[in-house]
Amino acid sequence: MFDSIQGDASSNVIAKLRAAQRSSVGDIFVICYFNGGALNPTDPNIQQFAADDNLGTIPGWETSTTEVVALMKKRIDAGVAGGCDVFDPDNIDGYLQPGQADYYGYVAALADHAHAAGKLLGQKNAAELLALEDGTGRGLLRDGFVDFAVTEGCAVGGGSSSDPTWCASVQPFVDAGKPVFQIEYPSEWGNDCSPAALGKSALDKYCTYATGGFSPIMKLDGDDCGLDGVTQYCGSTTIVNTPMDV
Repeated sequence: MFDSIQGDASSNVIAKLRAAQRSSVGDIFVICYFNGGALNPTDPNIQQFAADDNLGTIPGWETSTTEVVALMKKRIDAGVAGGCDVFDPDNIDGYLQPGQADYYGYVAALADHAHAAGKLLGQKNAAELLALEDGTGRGLLRDGFVDFAVTEGCAVGGGSSSDPTWCASVQPFVDAGKPVFQIEYPSEWGNDCSPAALGKSALDKYCTYATGGFSPIMKLDGDDCGLDGVTQYCGSTTIVNTPMDV
């Protein structure tokens, strides 16, 4: 499995992965990340968004507008053409910001579009969208819209006082036989972009759910160090430098 920035689809990275698949490395499953809930200057097709859509960095706009939904569907179309198997829309928790409304309907629309192309779409963070507290009984997983989960920092905080480690909130994915890709940014690494490997005791607190169907991975915080290959897995006290190019 490779998780790639969707823009790589146009730079032949996915084509190179497919060539490697044909030659020796076996089956490859390409997950394509795209900015699904905000606008950044480097995003593809950003010039097509109206100025009124760009209200800030996260979230960038009101997702219920027909224009925004259509433009985000075009991002999925570009990924399909580029060879993506699966889509990982980021920043879909804009409902936590004032004035942001129906993210359930927004993500559902993107999922329907991906599924119509024979692709999958995941839910990144945004655990509240699993079961809406609006009396409707709606939820992205229970209604069949999302196919996997990606979490960031669920093992060490960010949840409620009763569930400070909110990994348990996405357990329904595992119960439904769907994967959870758990990303942790170890506080022990801080802003050190060339960190030493975590020892077993430090690693264990991030790996509580590793035997319960979650797939944990330790990464550097991209805000501090950018995108890089520094990686550590549960059960290993060494760092792996994953190649960033193929």
